[in-house]
Amino acid sequence: MAARTDADRAKDRAKYAADPERFQAKARATYAANPEKARARRRGYRPADPERFRAKQRAKYAADPTKGRLSSAAYYRRNREKCAAAVRRYGLRRRYGLTSQAYAALLGKQEGRCAVCAQILESGRKRAVDHDHTTGVVRGLLCQHCNLCIGHAQDDPKILGAAMKYLTNASAIGDARRV
Repeated sequence: MAARTDADRAKDRAKYAADPERFQAKARATYAANPEKARARRRGYRPADPERFRAKQRAKYAADPTKGRLSSAAYYRRNREKCAAAVRRYGLRRRYGLTSQAYAALLGKQEGRCAVCAQILESGRKRAVDHDHTTGVVRGLLCQHCNLCIGHAQDDPKILGAAMKYLTNASAIGDARRV
């Protein structure tokens, strides 16, 4: 097969632009007919010399640095939820060594509730992964308020016990003053 020229590629792009659904259907049919061959072709996309490939990518970016940023931003806008989920998964793995499955199992074990106050944990930033700061071992999932409380007490049970004792005594003193 003869090497494809830039003119050939330009013609293909023009045909694709005219009827993208036809080309996508053909690509899906080709993949369905022989998925292993398609995967092997994709793996062979990067040349045997990865440094040369990276140099080519860097040169392409240097020629028009805004193009890559614009396409990344457009992808993010189209796939906001998917990107946010990927960032969460990466953060859980990097910070706590938790997979998505382990996190879901921990949430299920706690029945979707905070391990301290038993309030239902809302999704998003309201959930906190409680962990021992010296060993890194995950202890459980907490609501934001309980996590801050434990954090301000420096993870020290003595401080939390003293705070509990203070609250108990302060409420008793307050009851005596009201009388």
